[in-house]
Amino acid sequence: KKVAQEREECATNRMSALARERAHREEAEEDGEWRAAVRGAQEERVVLVASWERERDLARERLRHERDAEVETEQERERERMDTRATRERDIHREREAVKAEVVARATLSLVLE
Repeated sequence: KKVAQEREECATNRMSALARERAHREEAEEDGEWRAAVRGAQEERVVLVASWERERDLARERLRHERDAEVETEQERERERMDTRATRERDIHREREAVKAEVVARATLSLVLE
């Protein structure tokens, strides 16, 4: 009778151990699934952040190119203004020289005719 009772206790203990082991395994699987889900969410977040950073970098690059183009356009306009001013000053100088030459020619002619 005692042997049977010990066998029954062993069987009960074995079943309890198996039940505990199964519970631990299930808990570990759930924990693993949860960890996998967290890991997946973290990986997704990393991908999203990288994507957002890339979009931000592209937008910055685009803005930099636009600013560079604006600066270049403004520099071109300034060069055109300077060229126009230089041309106008050369024209005024030539006109003054022509007037001086004409005055000298008239004075010379006037002296010659007197």
